[in-house]
Amino acid sequence: RGRKRLTVMILKGAPRWITPMALPIASNARASPEIAAAAAAVPAAVMSAPVYATADAGTPAQGGDYADADTVSTATATGIAGGAGQDTIDNSATLTARTESYASSLGVNVDVSLSKESYLPIPGAAVADTKVFADAASTGIDGGSGNDTIANSASLSATSYAEGDATTIGATVKGSLEGLSMGVTVVDSSSTAHAVSKGIAGGSGGDTITNSGSITSMATAKDDSDSIAVAAAGGKTGMAFGVALADASSNSLAHSYGIDAGGEEAGAGPVAGDIVRNYGTIDVDAISNTSTLSVGVVFSAELEGVVGGVSAAKGDSTAEAVAAGVRTGGGADTVSSEGTGSLSAVAQATST
Repeated sequence: RGRKRLTVMILKGAPRWITPMALPIASNARASPEIAAAAAAVPAAVMSAPVYATADAGTPAQGGDYADADTVSTATATGIAGGAGQDTIDNSATLTARTESYASSLGVNVDVSLSKESYLPIPGAAVADTKVFADAASTGIDGGSGNDTIANSASLSATSYAEGDATTIGATVKGSLEGLSMGVTVVDSSSTAHAVSKGIAGGSGGDTITNSGSITSMATAKDDSDSIAVAAAGGKTGMAFGVALADASSNSLAHSYGIDAGGEEAGAGPVAGDIVRNYGTIDVDAISNTSTLSVGVVFSAELEGVVGGVSAAKGDSTAEAVAAGVRTGGGADTVSSEGTGSLSAVAQATST
């Protein structure tokens, strides 16, 4: 009787643009017909131009009083891909592999319930849940599986950038002149950004990798997750009770390697050893930044009667950064840096 109800759900996020500039490229991105035709005409051996992939994703919400959205964005770029088998790769041309991946969502659920009298213990409720994942991976030279021989004597660069942003807002308004007014709001947002860069990746098998040029590897991951829950209940006489629960989690992972020899994990059976020789320069950087905001607010009011409320907010924030000039897997590996060879690895992680 005299009851009004309104539910609003919003999720924002739309594809932007994706532009591969040279082949070979591995990505879930789409290129225009003109760019695809031009790239197809470039011989696979010509690697002086950069390999570039960008992805941006968003997903619409679904449900009635429940807003649920999952957003995934993936970008992958590889300069030279050896694939399976015993490969020999000798690179003497400038090579650049770069990826950017963006994923964001905004979920809003509002429930408004007003009545003259309310004696049934049925609360107004708003529930919203968003999940975001952004992944970017760049590799200059990938030997793939098998016993590969890889040599680089030029300038090689691998750069990846991943950014995730999830925002969830829920609000419940429950009111009646007489009787029971109860509002419940539950919001949950989780976001992850993962960036991986490798100058040279040997893959599985016993590989021989030699670098006499310069290798630069840079991985940056940035992630933000916000959850805001508001519950309001009130009336003239009776009981008013509000519940607001907010949960937010944010994770950023940045992994950067100049040379990743790969190989099976130790203990998995016979493992072929890798040989890595560096006569050039290797500069590696990994930057990981993450932030979380979680807020729960309750308003309860009665002119005459009983009021109460429960508010809880939880935020988890994790940042991980790993940088290595040379990394090897299981097996009896040999690593040497000789002559004028130099290695630099810097990792920075910030969580708020």
